[in-house]
Amino acid sequence: MDTDLQSITEYFNSAINCQKNGDLETAESLYRQILVIEPNHSPSISNLAYIFKHLGKYDLAIQLLRKLVHLDPKNSQAFDTMGNIHLERGNEQTAIDHYRQAIRVDPSYVSAYINLGLTYQKMDNSKMAEFYLRQGLKVSQNSSSLYFFLANVYYQSY
Repeated sequence: MDTDLQSITEYFNSAINCQKNGDLETAESLYRQILVIEPNHSPSISNLAYIFKHLGKYDLAIQLLRKLVHLDPKNSQAFDTMGNIHLERGNEQTAIDHYRQAIRVDPSYVSAYINLGLTYQKMDNSKMAEFYLRQGLKVSQNSSSLYFFLANVYYQSY
């Protein structure tokens, strides 16, 4: 068992380095090797989903993100990333549903408020964009990103 843990650690560290250096093919291979040893290794699942998203393999990314949510139903980042994928595919309403789910499982997850605001702004619904950005400020008053995007909503509204 210690050998498996050591292999996972070595593969994971190598995969991270490959991913940082842009060698996504090798990183993908290493993450897959980890998942053969430990099918529920959440960091590898998450990073592999990121690689698939980056490569435009959206269905594979969503499949892995769903597995993450199955393993950890409170994984707000997984819901948020699924929202981003759906938004990239032009499915705004599905993206909104995922962003809202991210907030339901973690009301302090600022990224989801920002993504909701940006999505509604993209849909020309400045009232809902403002609403979600203001909701985000209630949980994170020091988020410069929320203030920036809220100011942008006001600017584009007038």
